[in-house]
Amino acid sequence: MKQPTIAVLPLGGKLYQRYMEHMYLSSLRRTGAQVVVLPPVVSQGELEWIARAYDGFLFTGGADVEPALYGEERIPQCGPIDSVRDAMELPLFRLALREEKPILAICRGFQVMNVVFGGSLFQDIPTQRPGSLDHSQVEKLHGLAHSVRVESGTRLHRAVRANALRVNTLHHQGIDRLGGGLVVSARSEDGLIEGIESLDHRYVVGVQWHPELLSGLRPQHQRIFDEFAAHCQ
Repeated sequence: MKQPTIAVLPLGGKLYQRYMEHMYLSSLRRTGAQVVVLPPVVSQGELEWIARAYDGFLFTGGADVEPALYGEERIPQCGPIDSVRDAMELPLFRLALREEKPILAICRGFQVMNVVFGGSLFQDIPTQRPGSLDHSQVEKLHGLAHSVRVESGTRLHRAVRANALRVNTLHHQGIDRLGGGLVVSARSEDGLIEGIESLDHRYVVGVQWHPELLSGLRPQHQRIFDEFAAHCQ
């Protein structure tokens, strides 16, 4: 069986970013995949080569997506923007879709995925969706903060093998309008979308939580990476 090579989108050079990057890599390496962390790239030609060169792509967490990219003006509660990541990730996501490469999108990557498919985001959940759960429990990086309901028949359901799942939660943004061609695979207790999948592509799956921080001790979360890597072969 082929050992796939999976490209991971870069997070940055800060200590916590390097730690998060390590957790993504560890989760993928447990699947037997080879893993490459991409450098920041914005050249169209280089992005096209990258989209062809690797067997799958993991879009990672990080800074907020520029609201102009989904047709909205920025509100004061929107967090820091990483324009270099925006310039790299949205075009690369579209190119990977064109090449029918498997994609796993986590947290920011999940939000990038929705924007690529034409959806929009809550720029700040407490401001724009009052009454929601606390979705930014950063003190519980490796802990379980709330449950999500997993929709039967979805790729996520086949991976975790359960109708409900306890997850961590480290985000202040989320999906508002769902992108075209996407289906919801999971929702939190307050109804916020926590999992999405493409109807029209071989394997394109996104989750809002951080399974890479849970996968070392919790097999259900590791199986999200196992399922993704299996489709990259």
